[in-house]
Amino acid sequence: MSTASKRNVLSLIAAFLLSPSIAVSEPAAHDPAHAIWFEQPALNWDQALPIGNGRLGAMIFGGIGHERLQLNEDSMWAGQSTDRFNRGSKVKLDAYRESLFNGDHASVEQGIMREFSINQTPVRSHQTLGDLFLTFDHAEASHFHRALDLRTAVASVNYMHDGVRFQRETFSSQPDQILASRLTASEPGTLSFTLRLSRPEDNGIPTATTQVVGSNTLVQSGQVTQVGGIDPNDGAGVRFFNQVTLLPIGGVLKKLGKNLRVENADSVIIYIAANTDFYTPDYVGRTRAQINTAISKGWDALKRAHIADYQALYHRSVLTLERTENTSLPTDIRLQGVQQGAPDPAFSALYYHYGRYLLISSSRVGSQPANLQGIWNRHIRAPWNADYHLNINLQMNYWPADLVNLSELQRPLFEFIKRLAVRGRKRARENFGARGWVSPHATDIWADVWTRAARPYWGLSHNSNAWLVSHLVESYRFSGDEAFLRDEVYPLLQEVCEFYFDWLVPHPQNGLLVSGPAVSPENRFLVEEAGELVERSTTMGPAMDQQVIGQLFKSTLEVLDQLAITNNFSEELKHKYRQLSPGIRLDENGRIMEWFYAYREAEPGHRHISHLYALYPGSEIHPLLTPEFADAARKTIEHRLEHGGAATGWSRAWMINFMARLHDGEAAKRHLDVLYQRSTSSNLFDLHPPFQIDGNFGATAAIVEMLLQSHAGYIDLLPALPSDWASGAVHGIKARSGYEVDVSWRNGQLAYSTLRARKDGLCRVRYQGRELVITDEQGREVSASKNEYGIFVFDARAETEYQLTTKI
Repeated sequence: MSTASKRNVLSLIAAFLLSPSIAVSEPAAHDPAHAIWFEQPALNWDQALPIGNGRLGAMIFGGIGHERLQLNEDSMWAGQSTDRFNRGSKVKLDAYRESLFNGDHASVEQGIMREFSINQTPVRSHQTLGDLFLTFDHAEASHFHRALDLRTAVASVNYMHDGVRFQRETFSSQPDQILASRLTASEPGTLSFTLRLSRPEDNGIPTATTQVVGSNTLVQSGQVTQVGGIDPNDGAGVRFFNQVTLLPIGGVLKKLGKNLRVENADSVIIYIAANTDFYTPDYVGRTRAQINTAISKGWDALKRAHIADYQALYHRSVLTLERTENTSLPTDIRLQGVQQGAPDPAFSALYYHYGRYLLISSSRVGSQPANLQGIWNRHIRAPWNADYHLNINLQMNYWPADLVNLSELQRPLFEFIKRLAVRGRKRARENFGARGWVSPHATDIWADVWTRAARPYWGLSHNSNAWLVSHLVESYRFSGDEAFLRDEVYPLLQEVCEFYFDWLVPHPQNGLLVSGPAVSPENRFLVEEAGELVERSTTMGPAMDQQVIGQLFKSTLEVLDQLAITNNFSEELKHKYRQLSPGIRLDENGRIMEWFYAYREAEPGHRHISHLYALYPGSEIHPLLTPEFADAARKTIEHRLEHGGAATGWSRAWMINFMARLHDGEAAKRHLDVLYQRSTSSNLFDLHPPFQIDGNFGATAAIVEMLLQSHAGYIDLLPALPSDWASGAVHGIKARSGYEVDVSWRNGQLAYSTLRARKDGLCRVRYQGRELVITDEQGREVSASKNEYGIFVFDARAETEYQLTTKI
């Protein structure tokens, strides 16, 4: 068959698969709560639009003459799994503990990282998959429109040129594990472009080879490398394969060296699939099969399946806030207005829905957990390696999951925790002389547990195991799934508790158990040595360690009670919990102490506020139940802010949650506005800076915390509602004990709330201490008691809906 005949056959096949019509329409009007859109292409990466299916993602620039799809796959990592960096011993630990108890910080900080860490961090970064470039025969346009529809997870570009309307739609399908892009023109034979596939070099070294296969396919293959690590062999990572196949209708398809050229087509579909040997040794075969299956289904079927799968998650929750004249503006102009103080309450609804969109798009069952950049990373060596920082950042990525009714999207995190536990058992036993398992302050896709830091102040932190398993406990509290609690949560909890049974040591000052050697993450204090004040970080019993471990022990006791387990472990746990040094201690200024001793802070405005873990995400500080501690937390926050604290995007998101937990809606909204002003790019990505996705997720969680809280054992309606959100409604958010909740309010007051119970049990609910009327599905008033805190208690029945209103 001749080349021309092959092209004709391809066009006929494509025409069949693309039926019915290929008409190009005007861009649809967007719901301003569910779309981000612009009237110009992205000029840089922080303006591009992200799409993803959990594993496979892209940033869509929307260029006119030149379009760029920056591609990502979540397992594109340098390095390999290894234990060879595991270091340290119980003997050395005990010696360093003795030195710290004697006030000798200098010798500890001079030696501990040589003993327990590596002196230079190996470079093991998540990396970009590469770039797909489309160069068109025209570079000018009018009526330009670029959008990401959050309701469908489809990115679009739409513009006029020379009387022809051109349109591009792109999505990343979770059911079919491919990226698909459809290019159409309103006039036949007017679509022409050249397509090129490339990947950045690694420090001047080529990282992939590209070739044309057949008449309509580009393939790229290679192995991730990382030049510049401490061991040149350590940089070799996953092998990958990327395939791009074009199906045009009409026109001519040509090979131009290593590129493809489309001339005078009516429309074109581009199918993109990529895999690595991290998931399967047959990564090439899987990629080809995914492309072939997608082609056999065709665009319409692929798009329908993608939207149905996505909307099953996205439509679970919706937030509605009041609109203003600015609400209908393009997103970048709208953001500028918000940054300048223009009223636009509905912008926070858009931000909330965008956060849910990002979580759905970067964390799905079977994928890797969302890393520091979700899955959207343009680098060979990313900032902070786009890794998994475990001293808050990975955890913050999943703060909103249960709250916004996307609980199953935590499954990648839970599977990753299990992998950490496997590696962490060996490290705990061999290097710490402890039972159970341990994890460090940071890791990567390989779930290695070695300590990776040259300096202790940011690397000598080993409490992440306790923080991580708290996510499993919280997931149970939301779901009430006792099989999950018994089979998955409890075994991991028991092992982490056993690690701390062996790790904790009595403080010579009072005999209570403290953790260490440890730091308060990334912060330092001043001590006098030889007549001079010097910065140190290593200590015993920092507040965060004690709070995290205390919450671990308390939660595990609750789990034991729920599972009716009484054994030697439970007795040891009770004893250790009674002997644990408290994590909440006040200094002479009434602030919560960050360290066991009242050290002078080296950086009073530090971005980490770790000694308030007990306020959020912990639950030991509460304005109603522990007012003294709540007052101390507020003073601690004020002190941080006075010295420039919360300067990064993720730190500001943490601050919004703090203020919500303190029931201060005005302060929470003020800090949310600062996040928009200082740490939000035009595509609404959070900026550390640079881009770091944890702030998006942390602020999404905070928006829910302002409207609903349930961590204190009862459902608290509108606990931190700001005056700026005078009227609104939220549907489908979740409360602990298995409740799905709707809340509507008018003029700052509760209009009604609907609670949907998933199991039988006592329901506890409060609204500002005011009287509530509770009715069931038949409109009958439900009998409820009220305690001294204004909390109403009633018997809820499974699969029953209850309506709550205030008594007039």
